[in-house]
Amino acid sequence: MSTEFIIGTIIGLIGIIPVIIQIVKWVKKPKLSELMKKLVDNSLSTNAHRKILKRMNLILLRSGKRISSEYINSFVLNKRGKEAVFTDLCVCNMTGSQPRNYVRCL
Repeated sequence: MSTEFIIGTIIGLIGIIPVIIQIVKWVKKPKLSELMKKLVDNSLSTNAHRKILKRMNLILLRSGKRISSEYINSFVLNKRGKEAVFTDLCVCNMTGSQPRNYVRCL
């Protein structure tokens, strides 16, 4: 083995480590309870709240449930607490005309 091969291999391994760390962070699912805490944070903007709802929707899609896009696009916090937002989320996504795969109270 030549020294160039050894040095190249070591540099390659060092370069792969940050990529692996980023992939692990990307694959790691945030918990819905953490996202719900962020959702009721009054210091965030309405667009930030909608992004959080979209992330929650992606997590729920993995289990076969979803939040309606109409609810996400029209969401405004208005100083509501966690329980009020949770109830609103359940009520707005449980109408009789919608399919059964919509959110059923998370």
